[in-house]
Amino acid sequence: MPRSSPCPLCGAFARTEAGTQVLPVMDNRYPAQDLQYRTVSYLVCDQCGTVSQHPLPTAAALNCYYANTPPPRTVADTRAYKTPVLKDRLDLLQKITGLTCGRCLEIGCADRALLDLVADCWGLETVGLEPAPIANDGYSPHRIFHGTLADLVASKELEPASCDLVICRHVLEHVHDPALFLDQLTGFVANRGWVLLEVPSSLLLASDGNYHIGQNIHTTHLHHFTGPGLTSAITERGLAVVHLSDRDEGRCPCLCLVATGGLDAGKLFARQLACQQRSSRRAAAELAALLEIDATAADGVLVWGAGVDLLGVLQYLPVELQARLCVYDANPAKQNHKLLAASILDDHALENLAPRLILAGVSNRTLLEDIRDAATARFPGVPFRSLFRI
Repeated sequence: MPRSSPCPLCGAFARTEAGTQVLPVMDNRYPAQDLQYRTVSYLVCDQCGTVSQHPLPTAAALNCYYANTPPPRTVADTRAYKTPVLKDRLDLLQKITGLTCGRCLEIGCADRALLDLVADCWGLETVGLEPAPIANDGYSPHRIFHGTLADLVASKELEPASCDLVICRHVLEHVHDPALFLDQLTGFVANRGWVLLEVPSSLLLASDGNYHIGQNIHTTHLHHFTGPGLTSAITERGLAVVHLSDRDEGRCPCLCLVATGGLDAGKLFARQLACQQRSSRRAAAELAALLEIDATAADGVLVWGAGVDLLGVLQYLPVELQARLCVYDANPAKQNHKLLAASILDDHALENLAPRLILAGVSNRTLLEDIRDAATARFPGVPFRSLFRI
C-alpha cells in the first residue's frame, strides 16, 4: 500500500487501505474502443477520515469526462423528486442565514432547479457554474458560466469575495483536488457570507443495508467525506461551521454543512449574554409581581431549583423580596444555605409547604422536566411552569 501519497483533503500522509474495486477508466474520447478498466485502492486518512481512490484520475481526464458527459440530473423528469429535496435545503438556508438580499453562486448548477427556487422564492441574484453540457440551454434569468471552478477563477469574470451565499452540492466528491477546490470556492465568499457544502452520506446509505439512490461507491465518487473532516477543512479556510447534519429528505441521504465567514465571536457572545440578561430581568419583574400578590403568604410561590439561572434573576430582585422568596433545591449540598438573600429550604421544610404555584428556576430543558416530574409528584394539582420563557 503506497504511503507517500498524502490525503487529498487535509494533506496527512498516514493512510490505511480499506479495500479495492475494479472501475471503468474515465476516458470517453474513444467510444469505439472496448471499455478499459482499472483496479483502485481506497485509502482512509487516519487524520480526517476522508476515503479516496488511489490512484486518482488526472484532473485533465476528469475535465474531459465531465465536459463531454451530460449528467443524468439534467433530465427534466428528475425535478419531480428533486424539488422536495431542494426546498428542504432552501428552508434550511433561509432559517440559518437570515439573508434577505445578495448574490447566490451555485457551483455545479446542472439544470438550474435550485437556482430557480432561490430566485423565485428568495429573491437573491443568482449565478451558476456548470462544466457539463446543459439540456434546454436557452434563455435563463440566471448568470451562467460554463466550465470548471478553476476556469471561473482564472477568467476573473466573477470578483473574489463577491457572493453572499455559495452553494456546492454533490460536486466535491467528484473533483481531483478537493483541498484546492475548497480554496477556490471559499475565495468567492463575501465577508459574513455563507456556504452550503453537501456530499453523499455514506453513513446513512450503510446504516440499514439499503441503497436508496444507487450504490454510492463507484467510478465518479473519488472521495467519501466525514463531517469532522469537512468541518476541519472549512475552519482552516477561515469559515465557521454553524450547522452539520445528515439529511434524508426524499430518500436522498446527504451530509449538509453550512458555514459563514467574518464571524465575530465576541459580538455574538455579547448579544447572547444581553439576551440572557433580558430574560433574567423579565423573570425578576414577574417574580416580584407574584410576591406582591402573595404578600401575606410566605409559601404561596415556590421556586424549585437554586442554581446559576436563579442567581441571574435574584440580582435584579430587591433584597427584601429575595429574603421573602420560598426556594427549594433537591441537592442536599445547597439546602439550608443562602442564594444571595434567599434561603434554600431542605426536604423537611418542603413537607410543610402548601404552595399555590410552583416555578422552575432553571432554563435547561432536561432539568426542567426533572423538576416538573418531582414537583408534580410532591404537590399534585398545583400549577407548574418555568420562570423562564423556553
